[in-house]
Amino acid sequence: MSPLSRSRTRDGGVHGAPVNSKCQALGDPAIWAAHVRQRLREMPDDDRGGVTPLSPTGGGGRAFTSPDPHVGNAATSIDTALPGRVTGVNTHVLMSSGPNAGHLREVDIEVGDLIVQVKGGGARGLTSQIQKTITTTGRPTIGYAPDAPYGMIQNAARQGINIATNMNELLEFVRRLS
Repeated sequence: MSPLSRSRTRDGGVHGAPVNSKCQALGDPAIWAAHVRQRLREMPDDDRGGVTPLSPTGGGGRAFTSPDPHVGNAATSIDTALPGRVTGVNTHVLMSSGPNAGHLREVDIEVGDLIVQVKGGGARGLTSQIQKTITTTGRPTIGYAPDAPYGMIQNAARQGINIATNMNELLEFVRRLS
């Protein structure tokens, strides 16, 4: 199988979704994107993050889960403040440019067209991850790193990269950019 026919799972395993060579031969991005969306729908839910309804006494909405720190809570908070805006958690999006065009990139949270990349700890590599996500997907991307050091946030801001360090900042960025 070609590298385009496989996507990596979080634990390093490979989804062996065969590529439709007709789509590759045609080179039609719309056909290729439809093919990738179909393959993503066929992925097990545990590889894409989960969503469960909140109890009726909890105010409605959805509660998102993720094996990644902060992702589930951030997605749930966004969905509570802006109902229905979260369109995916731990999803894979098609890279539209760069040397890996046609491959899939994992993103933590999708809010419409906006992507939110989340990092715990010192948020090492978050700025680079955001830049790569913007470059390869062509979609606006922000970061959420509740434990990031102040200097890293300031450095990212000088580069025009928005990184929220608390839920109020994250919600403000999402309202403004999505």
